[in-house]
Amino acid sequence: MQKKNDSLFRLIRFFIILWGFLFLSCPAKADPQTWDKDYHRLWTRVEQAYNEPRGDPPRLEPYLQWMERKARDRDEISSLLKEAKELSRQKPDDEYLKVWVEKFTELLRLAQASGENTVNSAVMRLMRIREPGAPKSANWQEVLWKLKNYGRQIYLKARETRFSTRAVRATAKCMINFSIRDVEGGNLGVYKGRKGNIVIPDRDFDIDCEPRSSFSYNSRGEPAVPTDTGLDWINQVREEARWWNFGDAVKDATDLMEEYFKDSMCKTPPNRCEKGHKHYKELAQKYKLPKGLEYNKGFYGTVFGRVEAETSSGLKPLKYANIKIQSQVSGETWKGVTDENGRYEIDQVVLHKECKPLKITVTAGNDRKTETFYGPLEKPDPGYRYERNFVFKKPGGTLQIVLHASWDYTDTNKNVRYKGFIHLTVNGSQKIDITRGDFQRYVAVVGDNLSISYNFNAEEYYLFAPCYGKISARYSGQGEGKSLSPEAPNLLINLYFFNNRYDLTLNFKGDKHQRFHVKSSNNCVLKFDQVRSVLGLLVLTGPLTKNRLAGQFQWKGPAEITDPIIINNTLINPDVTSFFYDPSAVSIDEVDYTLSFHFTYKQ
Repeated sequence: MQKKNDSLFRLIRFFIILWGFLFLSCPAKADPQTWDKDYHRLWTRVEQAYNEPRGDPPRLEPYLQWMERKARDRDEISSLLKEAKELSRQKPDDEYLKVWVEKFTELLRLAQASGENTVNSAVMRLMRIREPGAPKSANWQEVLWKLKNYGRQIYLKARETRFSTRAVRATAKCMINFSIRDVEGGNLGVYKGRKGNIVIPDRDFDIDCEPRSSFSYNSRGEPAVPTDTGLDWINQVREEARWWNFGDAVKDATDLMEEYFKDSMCKTPPNRCEKGHKHYKELAQKYKLPKGLEYNKGFYGTVFGRVEAETSSGLKPLKYANIKIQSQVSGETWKGVTDENGRYEIDQVVLHKECKPLKITVTAGNDRKTETFYGPLEKPDPGYRYERNFVFKKPGGTLQIVLHASWDYTDTNKNVRYKGFIHLTVNGSQKIDITRGDFQRYVAVVGDNLSISYNFNAEEYYLFAPCYGKISARYSGQGEGKSLSPEAPNLLINLYFFNNRYDLTLNFKGDKHQRFHVKSSNNCVLKFDQVRSVLGLLVLTGPLTKNRLAGQFQWKGPAEITDPIIINNTLINPDVTSFFYDPSAVSIDEVDYTLSFHFTYKQ
């Protein structure tokens, strides 16, 4: 019993839902008796508003408002037409209904035409290129302003109200074509002196609406504005063409941008010198100009060459010399280092013939050389190689070395006090050679004009001598010499430079005149004179001063005593023919030793 009741309930519910659906699907106003009144009301409104807004108002708002009003009338007529068609479909033999379908159809066409008449009126009044009172004053900036502020709004409202946009788009296309050509060579164009002739098409045409491709130029003119300004102007037109989705106009504008980029890049005028190739490369990237970017890259070539030093034995390569090239326009820099053969190669250096030169700096050791040069390229050539060689000249100069050492100390083990000094002076001319191609090392050879002089004095006091009591001894010596020939110099100097410090090794030879006097406590006096040949060796290190080959080194402290007659490894014994100074040798704290070293070099 329960199952039968459920089935009956479901059946009743189905019929209720079906009846509601049929009721809702029936037209709410399908009453032919009211159509006559609605028709005459709407026909009067459409007919009276057909030319609205009247008087061609110069403002946009009346056109947009009338487009909305006419769209509402059209939509009401469309709804009545739909009712009439539905009843006519249900009663296909009713001629009365067929008449109403035709009447509403014609009224709908009239309402649609009225709205499109308003659209066209807005286009003709607000989107015209030339004003009737000043037809020659048209320019791309005013036309573009009209497109952005009027054209877009008219187009969007026409789409919203479902009126035809054909006239809007056709006029916009005409305005875009005019703007591209006017921004190219008009009174406010990127080129000056550009003149063209139209290729007459075999059809009706408006010269303002013809694309750029319809013109040929008998005078290309010259760029009139800086590259960035010109690209910005053309891009304003291109962006408007993109908004309207005019692909061929976008291409025309892009082609013009590519052309203007090539014609104006780095050219002065219209550009100034504060912008370099990096700036133009960024412009090509910003505006997506592949041809312009490739053109810009064509002025980047390779700089190569060799860095050498002029020595007494000829030119020798300098390895590990640093090369830096800098654009005096943009500050862009490129760097390189010489190889074992003194050669370098730097890629992607801008070599365009710009208004400011490039600066190239070569640093080899403590020496630096800077030059400027203009790039040779007037046209792009990405495979171009530019050679730039450098020679560091090291001519001879004058050299002076002065060495003075003094001492005063007591050897408590032997009860002996030592006092004395030694003085060495070297004057001469010199020349520089380079060894192993390494500019960090200099070899200075003093030649024909060399003169060496030195003297020393030493005293010894034996405090407790057996047999004789106090004994004193005085030693003195002096020497001088001259170089015999450049091949066998009397003085050889090795100078090493690294991290603003120097290491110096000095070797010399010459004749020495010595006089020795020994006096004991019992008045026994021993005297003798002799002349001996002398060889000297000195090793010094110290910091460099502002003048690269001038400096002073001082050392004070204990030093090792290897023989009672040899003070700090300094020659005072007639039987010793060389001396060596090493400031690292330390053994006796009582030693008070001062060494000063000074040398100068003038070129």
